[in-house]
Amino acid sequence: MKKFQSWLATTALLAIVTPAAGLAADHSLANGVYAVFREGLTREEVQSEKRSHAVLVYDRKYSDADKDQPPKFVALDTSSFVPLVLAGPPDARKDDRGWTLLNVTLARQHVKALEDFTRVHLGGAVAIVIDGEIITMHKVRSVIEDGKARITRCSDDACRTLLVKLAK
Repeated sequence: MKKFQSWLATTALLAIVTPAAGLAADHSLANGVYAVFREGLTREEVQSEKRSHAVLVYDRKYSDADKDQPPKFVALDTSSFVPLVLAGPPDARKDDRGWTLLNVTLARQHVKALEDFTRVHLGGAVAIVIDGEIITMHKVRSVIEDGKARITRCSDDACRTLLVKLAK
C-alpha cells in the first residue's frame, strides 16, 4: 500500500547514536532526517573540509543490538536534511515480534522535501535527529511521495524511544 511505504529500515551495521562521554549533543541541529556521509572510529576520520556537516557519536544508548560494539563517529550532511515536523501525532503499532512500527505523516510544507530527499538518498544511510542527538539510523528503502512514512527497526525496538520523543 503506497500510503504507508516502508521508509527507513535499519541496516545491521547501523545502530543508535547519542553523545559519548565528554561530547555534548549538538542542539544547533534542527530535529530532522539527515543524510549520513561518513562513519569512523575517530572524529578525524569523518571530518570534511568540503562539506557542511555535524559530527555525532554512536554509543547505542537506545538500542539493544550491538551494545558490545565501540562508539562510532558519524558525519551528518547538514545541507541535506528534512525537518521533522509532523502533521499529527505518530501512530504506533506492534509487529509480530512485539516491536514498534511507527507511522508518521510530515506536515504538508515538508512533503516535497521528503520526496526529493528520499529520491536522492535511495539506498543510502540516514539518521533521525531529535534534541541534538541521533535517535535512530536507517537505510532509505523507497521514495516517499506522499509524506507518509513507516519507520521500522530490524534488530531492536528503538522505535519505542522515537515514539516517546516525537510525541512530546
